[in-house]
Amino acid sequence: MIRSQCWLSWRTGSVLMLNSDGRLLRGRRVRKGRVASPTLLSDGLMLLDGFWIIFSALATKIVLSLYLARSAPLDTRHLAVALVMAFMTIIIFRARRLYELDEIMEPTGRIRQVLQGFITAVTLTLALGFLLKVSDNFSRIWFITWTASCGLGLLFLHSLAAGALNRIDSSGMLSRQIVIYGGGTRTGELLKRLSLAPSKYTVLGVFDDLPPEDIPCALAGGAEDLIDLCQSQPVDEIILSLSNVEEERVSGLLERFGALPVAVRFCPPFSYLAQHAKGFVKHQGITLIEVFDPPLRAWDLIIKRTEDVIVGSLALILFSVPMAIAAIAIKLDSKGPVFFRQERFGYNGQRIHIWKLRTMNVVETGESIVPARRRDPRVTRVGKFLRMTSLDEVPQLLNVLRGEMSLVGPRPHAIAHDEDYKTRLPAFVGRYKVKPGMTGWAQINGSRGEISSEQDLRMRLEYDLFYLEHWSIWFDVKILSLTPLYGLVGRNAY
Repeated sequence: MIRSQCWLSWRTGSVLMLNSDGRLLRGRRVRKGRVASPTLLSDGLMLLDGFWIIFSALATKIVLSLYLARSAPLDTRHLAVALVMAFMTIIIFRARRLYELDEIMEPTGRIRQVLQGFITAVTLTLALGFLLKVSDNFSRIWFITWTASCGLGLLFLHSLAAGALNRIDSSGMLSRQIVIYGGGTRTGELLKRLSLAPSKYTVLGVFDDLPPEDIPCALAGGAEDLIDLCQSQPVDEIILSLSNVEEERVSGLLERFGALPVAVRFCPPFSYLAQHAKGFVKHQGITLIEVFDPPLRAWDLIIKRTEDVIVGSLALILFSVPMAIAAIAIKLDSKGPVFFRQERFGYNGQRIHIWKLRTMNVVETGESIVPARRRDPRVTRVGKFLRMTSLDEVPQLLNVLRGEMSLVGPRPHAIAHDEDYKTRLPAFVGRYKVKPGMTGWAQINGSRGEISSEQDLRMRLEYDLFYLEHWSIWFDVKILSLTPLYGLVGRNAY
């Protein structure tokens, strides 16, 4: 049963719990104030990490100087190395989202994430010392002892923080106290969504001066009552959820609520807009809602292209001998060319020609192409092995170096298949926002080979769109590193 905290008897300081029918379930007291800001808590852990890294470096050096006669005394160089290590660690931890409260309180994989991040920081610090030719100036005993004790200390700090924050979170002390103004069409949905995370959000009441629409509770009052509540209880946020968005009414409400020391948010009346809104931009003083952005912009494009050129060149050199052996095997196994070109949709739906090693007795390049199936008689003996191991895709490294494809991205399909998929699932064209890739998040998760059902198509699209929405250079590195384990061989590749 979904519970919504949506009626506040605020004069007595109690929240009444109602179910979706508006029936009272139970009551509890409203907190009188927030214990600490989530931002301050996460930043506090970050500062503790930095302090511990520097303190452990200096303390280790002092102890070694006291007990080892040959150990050099502490000087500013040790402090400089500690500062570099602290900077590297904090940057990497932030990139891994280890300072976000949800991640801090998540026990699954926490130790592994902290260790991996710290080992990366140590490796980068060592590499920097080697490049600057200063690594010989420091004792190996000191560095090893320091990094070992520092790593253990970081694990202890993050474990302690996870336990403390989980206790605080379960008590509701970190919950954001919210009031909603407006009984619009999306208010019921808003209440249900917020009720799914009761430790994060406490809805103190729903207010409106007009008769509400379909909402699962009674109104707590009008705008004046809401203002009185904000002046008598700690309220963190006011959400406007209106169906009637006439400018005069909205501007009047914003003027009144804007005088309160409370964050004011606006819930768009259109669910599609609310789902995709990214933020706001201004053009010549006109405020616009950001709905969609290209997945890669500016430096993202430069970084990804650099990755493709460097790694693609190395991969082409590495696979040159296996590709030559495969070419000889293809020639000996069946008649026909070694390579063949096939048309595909590339970036922004533009048509490109990709290169592959021939794996069939026939070369299909027309508008109607029959996909390979299990025990397909068209597939040659050598072709079966090449398709199972994805070695037939190696020539596409040339497409990568030409800038037509990327190492990582949604896998391109034959033109005829894409046209069919776009008809069945219009959102499929969203894959064209980036260059097609030789490997992708869908392939790592086992979604490769024949698409035999609507579920297969939807699953592959979900994986590809997830990649677009969460792209980073580290995500690409993860996919490339996992490809030899999960992305090359699959049960649907034949």
